[in-house]
Amino acid sequence: MKISTITATLIVAVLCLTSINTYSQVDVGLLTDDEFGPPVKDPQLLVPFLKGKLWGYTDVNKRMIIEPKFDKAGFFLRSTSLYFANGVYKGKNVLIYEDGKFVNNDYADGNYILDGGLLGASRAATKEIQKDFNLDKDGLHGYTYDTISGILTSSYYYNRFIRLIEKGKQAIAENKYHKVGLVEPSGKVIIPFEYDEFIGAAGGRRELLILQKNRKQGVVDFTGKVVLPFEYDEIKMVNTYGTRLLLTKYTSTSKESILVSAAFKKVFDGVLTDASFDDKFIMGAKDGKYGYLNDAGEIVIPFIYKQALLFGASPAIEGFALVTNMKGISYFINEKGIEYYSEK
Repeated sequence: MKISTITATLIVAVLCLTSINTYSQVDVGLLTDDEFGPPVKDPQLLVPFLKGKLWGYTDVNKRMIIEPKFDKAGFFLRSTSLYFANGVYKGKNVLIYEDGKFVNNDYADGNYILDGGLLGASRAATKEIQKDFNLDKDGLHGYTYDTISGILTSSYYYNRFIRLIEKGKQAIAENKYHKVGLVEPSGKVIIPFEYDEFIGAAGGRRELLILQKNRKQGVVDFTGKVVLPFEYDEIKMVNTYGTRLLLTKYTSTSKESILVSAAFKKVFDGVLTDASFDDKFIMGAKDGKYGYLNDAGEIVIPFIYKQALLFGASPAIEGFALVTNMKGISYFINEKGIEYYSEK
């Protein structure tokens, strides 16, 4: 008996569907974590190491893992199951693997590659703000704050409330003329509304207000007394406790900073130029050479470099920084000042 082509095709289709349906009903059980194989271990941290003019990789203790042979090299990156670094080998972009093997990378954009050198506060916790004309009395402009509902009701005199102090007993606010001051609920003004911007609260108890006036910054206490004159271009807290401040003035050629306590006493004897900071260190130059301080003003990495970047700043990763020595050679250091570099 002959079967037409159409009929044969239908039979095959039915058999396939039956097979699929049968397979879908098989109870394969639940897979346990063990059946996926051992967990993937974190790869060894490899640090780009410059030896002479070529880059290789060492472990954190400077034990050579990948011999120097690359023109340029960056830190290793983790992408799903891959662990690789961008580099340049004999003028060509490559991907470098942790065993030292590499392949051409035609899509590199250079973002992770070291290119050989460096070029020279808690808001008002309110759920709702309402306005009330009745809070304007006898020339005073008051407000009320309900700590349970979180509703703040204010005079129309205020544009916004920046920070509430002691559950609303005082408030840093901005008035309708865009000036900042400190006021009590009755409308009594503690710090006059003559400042342009609230920068932050400093001191161990946050008892000092950093404010800006006429493009200069200074510090006022909660009695309204100016305790640091308004002559600085920037005042920044360099630790989470607010007990260390970096006071900065701009000159026509540089940015000069001093590190002081919340009592405005110097904790580092000297002026830093081009200073910046992260959550661990303050980086800057003294007498034309860069180094690193902690927030106690102690030198943790000496001032010996021609240029430097903050720890964790690209192209480095957390725990490392890119520096340039006085010969103009750039390489990486760790937070203990260990240099991943040798001339030969």
